[in-house]
Amino acid sequence: MVALMGLSTLLFAAVGLMAQMAAEGAGMDQYVCTNSSTTLIDATTGIGLDAEELTILRGHGQQCEPTVEGGTSFPFIVLSLSMALQAVSVSCLYTLAPAHINANSTPTECARLLSWFYMVGPIGMAVGFLGIGQLLKGGNWWMAFAFTGVANLSLVPLFMQLPAVPKKHESSAAMHSIKMPEFSVKEGKSSKVADSNSESERQKSRRPSSLGVISVEEIKVVDFRHQLQQVLFNKVWFFNVISGSAEVAVISGYSTHGAQFLESYTGLKRSSALTLSGIVIIPAAAIGSVLGGQAESRWHKNLPDSSRWNIKMAAISAILMLAFRLFSCDQAHVIGSDLDTGITATPACAVDAFGGEGCGCNQAYYPICFNNQTFFSPCHAGCSFWNDDNDVVYADNCTCADATNLAADVEFLETTFNPDQLPVVTAGYCSGDKCANLMMILLIFFLAIMVTFMNNIPVNVVLMRSVPTEFSGLSLSMNDFVDKLLGDLPGGLVLGGLLDGSCAVKDIKVDPLSCEEIKSCAIFDNAAIMGHWVTIGFVGKFISLLFLCATYWFITKDEDMQKDYADVTTKTGNFRRLSMRSSARSQKPSIPSIKEEA
Repeated sequence: MVALMGLSTLLFAAVGLMAQMAAEGAGMDQYVCTNSSTTLIDATTGIGLDAEELTILRGHGQQCEPTVEGGTSFPFIVLSLSMALQAVSVSCLYTLAPAHINANSTPTECARLLSWFYMVGPIGMAVGFLGIGQLLKGGNWWMAFAFTGVANLSLVPLFMQLPAVPKKHESSAAMHSIKMPEFSVKEGKSSKVADSNSESERQKSRRPSSLGVISVEEIKVVDFRHQLQQVLFNKVWFFNVISGSAEVAVISGYSTHGAQFLESYTGLKRSSALTLSGIVIIPAAAIGSVLGGQAESRWHKNLPDSSRWNIKMAAISAILMLAFRLFSCDQAHVIGSDLDTGITATPACAVDAFGGEGCGCNQAYYPICFNNQTFFSPCHAGCSFWNDDNDVVYADNCTCADATNLAADVEFLETTFNPDQLPVVTAGYCSGDKCANLMMILLIFFLAIMVTFMNNIPVNVVLMRSVPTEFSGLSLSMNDFVDKLLGDLPGGLVLGGLLDGSCAVKDIKVDPLSCEEIKSCAIFDNAAIMGHWVTIGFVGKFISLLFLCATYWFITKDEDMQKDYADVTTKTGNFRRLSMRSSARSQKPSIPSIKEEA
C-alpha cells in the first residue's frame, strides 16, 4: 500500500510537470483592442510591441491557439486515477495501523499511541499546505508531490520488516475462526476421517456441494459474513459511525473550501489564504488529537467515559460554529466589479487609455491595490503594463490611479528593463478593504477544529472496543467506507455548491493549453457565504451530537459495555468484548452438517 501511494503520487507530479511545460510553450496572445495603434509594453521582456501585432498584455482580451488537442480531458483522467489509487492506499493505512495498535497494547497505551499516530498526519498536511502555498507562486506545485512520492517509496523497505500478522492479533483471531472438520458415517454416528484415507476416497464419500458440502472458500465467506454482521448490527458501532460521518462532512467541507472562504471573505491573497488555512486547520487538528488521546489515556476507564467525553466535545464545537456570527466582515469595494449584475465594467478612465470605444478589460481576476483603492485587475486601473513578481506588481501608466508615467520612454525600456523604476502597487486588496476581524475569525476557526479533533481518539476507541478485538480492523475499515460515502463526498459537494450560489462576480480566465474558459468565483456575497459557512458547520455538529447521545444510551443498556477496560482484557493483553445481547440480530450462521453416503 505504501508503494502504491508513492507511485500514484509520482504519477500526479508527472502530470503537473507536463502541464507546466506545455503552458510555457503555449501560444496565447492577449491584446487591448484592434483599433489602437499605441505602442505598448511586453509584460515579459519590457520591449515595445505594436497593438496590431497582438501586444502581449495580461487582462485586456485574449486570442488563443490551443497546444493540447482534446482539451484537458486526458490530464483530468490521469489525475483522477492517481487520486483513486492514493485513496485506496491511505484508507488501508489508516485502518490497519490503528487496529494493530489496539490489538497489541494495553488500553492506556493504546489511547496514547493512537493520539501520536493521528497527530503525524496533520503535521504532514501542514508542511504540504505551506510548501504548496509557496510553490504555487512559481507554478511549481508538482514538486511537492514528487518529493512525497519519493519519500513514500523510501519507506517501503521499513514496512516490509513488519510482521504480516501481529502475534497477539493472530492468536486472538484463531480463537474465533470457523473450522470445518471432516466426518464419516459409521453405524449412524459421525467420526473423524483417518488421516490415512486418500483424497480420492474422501471426495467419493462426500455429498455434492448442492446437498450441503461446504468448501474452504465457502467457510471463509461464512466467517466473513459472520464478522460483518457482528460489526454492522452492533447498535453502538452504528450510531457512533453516523455521528462521525456528520463530523467528517463538516471537516471535509471546511478543509476543501477553507482557503477559498478566507480569500474572498477576508480579502486575503490566494497564496496567503492557502497558507493561513494550513497554519490554522492542521496544527489545530494535531493538537486536538493529542489532547483527546491524553484524556482517553488518563481519565477514561470504560466506554461510558469515552462516550460522555465525545458528547461534551461535540456540544462545545457546535457552540463555536455559532460564534462565527459574532465577527462579520463588510463587503469590500472593488473598482471594476458590479455585484448586482455579476459582471465587470471597465472604468471610463481605463477605456480612454486603451483607445476609446471598442476597448476594454476582460473578466480575469487579478486584484491590486493602488492609492488605497482596490481594482479588479491592473487593466481596470488603466495600467498599460504590469508585471507580477513575488506578490509585488510593477505597473505603468495606470490612468485610473493617477500614477506617474515612469516608463514613457519606450526606447529606454527596449534596451534596459528595470522594474524598480516603475510605480509599485500591492497584489490583493488594500488594507482598508480587508476584514478587520480576521484574527478573531482565525481564532474561532482554530478552536472549532481543535475541539472537533479532541474526540477523534475516543470515537475510534469506541469503534474498536464495542466489537471483538479481532474485528477491530473490519470495524475501522467499514467506518472509513461510511465516512467517505456519507461524510467526505457530500460534505465538500454541498458546501461547494452553496458557496458557488453565493458568488457575486465570476473570475473568467482562458486555459493556455486548451483555450477553454476556466470559471471560478472572484468575489462572494459576504453575508451569504458566512450564513452558509455557519449553517453547514452547526447542522453537522448538531446531527453528530444527537447520534453520540444515542450511542451513549445504548452503551448504558449493555452491562458488558459498562465494564472497565482493565476488567475485560484477555491473557494476551488484548481488549475483547463481544456482547451478544447488544447485537441479538447478529446470529452466528449455522453450518450444514456433512454426512457421507452409506
